[in-house]
Amino acid sequence: NYGVKYPAQSEEIMLKTLKTRGFNIENKTEYQKYRTKVYRLTKHNKGKLLENWNGLDHYDNENILDNFKLKYHDSNYPTIDHKVAIKYGFENKIEPEEISKIENLCFTKRCINSSKGSNVF
Repeated sequence: NYGVKYPAQSEEIMLKTLKTRGFNIENKTEYQKYRTKVYRLTKHNKGKLLENWNGLDHYDNENILDNFKLKYHDSNYPTIDHKVAIKYGFENKIEPEEISKIENLCFTKRCINSSKGSNVF
């Protein structure tokens, strides 16, 4: 659903929605809460990122546009990567809004994204 714009939710509404869906946010670690917020904010930029993407892997410049035809769990499937890693952002007290900005997002293959860890590229 790449062209859809989602309205920004208040923290209160987001927590109530998560709880209604069976997620107990109170039992999560601070890092898990941070990561959840980053993912939620990143989702809002997904459509714009895809619209402006030239089809090339950010790290090795391989054309991976057709890789969306692969199975979702294939190591060459395109995924959104946070150039400044979420874990790095948490450890360095960078606001989730900064980590989720479109300037910090790119497409890369799942295998590259998985191997990156908390490194910053």
